[in-house]
Amino acid sequence: MRAGHDIRIAPEARRWLEQRSGEVIVRPSPRHGCCGGMAEVPVAEARRPKRPEDYDVFHVDGMRVYLARTLEVAGPIELRLETLMGFGRLFVEVDLPAPGVANDQQEPHDV
Repeated sequence: MRAGHDIRIAPEARRWLEQRSGEVIVRPSPRHGCCGGMAEVPVAEARRPKRPEDYDVFHVDGMRVYLARTLEVAGPIELRLETLMGFGRLFVEVDLPAPGVANDQQEPHDV
């Protein structure tokens, strides 16, 4: 199991998550370019993962955060809520690492 991360949840995102499951996954999502190439962009979803064994678990502000072990980030992970016309969605803000660099700060917890 890898060491932890500095995970932050904005107050409005925490309130939104409390109204749902109180659990959130943060995972990479592949994005493909029009001329080739691919990047993995971190996304957050208010749910428990189908395969929890593929995630490290953190307890942050009363929320259970499942962080995909395949997600590589540098620095803190911040979860925010974006709203449009009454609909909300989680937004992940991170710094992506230079190849081979990791920055771990919080310790994961057992599920």
